[in-house]
Amino acid sequence: MTAETILSKRPFVQIPDHLEKIVWQKIEAIRLVLQYHDEEKFGILDGRAGIALFFARHYKLTGSIDSLTILRKLTNECIDHITGDDFSNSFCSGFAGIAWTIHHLADQQLIKHPDEATWCRYDEAIADFTMTELNHGIYDFLNGGLGGVPYLLAWHPAGETEKILARIVEALGSLADRDEQGIRWKDFRTRIKGPDYRDEPVYNLGLAHGIPSVISLLSMIYRKGVARKKAKDLIDASIDWLLNQKNRSAGAVSVFPTYISVHGKKISNASRLGWCCGDLGAAVALNHAGFALNHALYKNLSEKILLHTRMSRTCENGLIEDASLGHGSMGVSHIYRRMYRTLGQPWLRHEADRWLQTTLDMAPDDVAAAGFACHVHDGCISQYNMIEGLAGIGLTLMSAVNPKDTAWDRSFLIS
Repeated sequence: MTAETILSKRPFVQIPDHLEKIVWQKIEAIRLVLQYHDEEKFGILDGRAGIALFFARHYKLTGSIDSLTILRKLTNECIDHITGDDFSNSFCSGFAGIAWTIHHLADQQLIKHPDEATWCRYDEAIADFTMTELNHGIYDFLNGGLGGVPYLLAWHPAGETEKILARIVEALGSLADRDEQGIRWKDFRTRIKGPDYRDEPVYNLGLAHGIPSVISLLSMIYRKGVARKKAKDLIDASIDWLLNQKNRSAGAVSVFPTYISVHGKKISNASRLGWCCGDLGAAVALNHAGFALNHALYKNLSEKILLHTRMSRTCENGLIEDASLGHGSMGVSHIYRRMYRTLGQPWLRHEADRWLQTTLDMAPDDVAAAGFACHVHDGCISQYNMIEGLAGIGLTLMSAVNPKDTAWDRSFLIS
């Protein structure tokens, strides 16, 4: 189905008219590339499961039977993969993320629900992974224990699932560091070395690996009605600590630094702009907490952070070097568009469109796959997955033309 055919039906008009045809052309170019790409990895953010989500969204937007066929093929391959012996358990690359994908697609009636015995095996494996990692102090959303929570949240809490979520809240309480500023959790994945540091862990202020992910997931657990008093106490105390870490300089380009040392020193004051780390993740977390707790101040703080990024951030000072969802311009655009839906401020939509235009400007037709290249330390390469490549760019482009069904972005803790 060509972009012209889709536009002739004009089912959705959510972006400026002058961008609509170009966006659909890019979506179709991405579809053609992904249709013939044989991805080696299987994870939701780095492999086939994420590409399946692209084809699921494309099918729902266009009715393309080819896309439905491809998503079912990819899903079956992912299921076969996790029934073998050689896979990780993480959300990004392994079992937890693939299981969430299967649940999500089955919930949307795009694939058959696995039988009850299979779900029970998934529940047990993810609960074991989550608690084992948390008991070892590894909370990291993408690569550690909290990666199991989105899958567990996909169920209506009852019985054993509710008990597991309550245990997770308790484990996070036990794992937290506390002082007069509030509470926080060490990121043992990222360590700082140098004359002033002794190969130390840090407190991470990013959504992918840091404290905003904890706040977001605790807020989601609270909304499910599980361990509400304990979850609220942790949310409030961790937001207290987060707000105490703000850059105080009037000319600071970012609201928050990237990391805080275990001794309270700010590391890299100017955080990057993107989904993975920096101010947008803090805004997303505060928005989750604001709506979960019906807390007007948290919503207002989220909006103020977003306004600061609008006024002060560019590709250059935000380290935006490609169009990716995880680190690039489409992640920025999608967060603004999502926040427009929840906060309702028109300038958020305008900012989303500005970063959409930035994305399209990055994609000349003669460079890399579908015009989009992923920036790496020694140049640019083609990538096809959700977090760095075409699947994520394509999903966010489709959500730009029709933002009414973007449940896929729960895999990035955005909704």
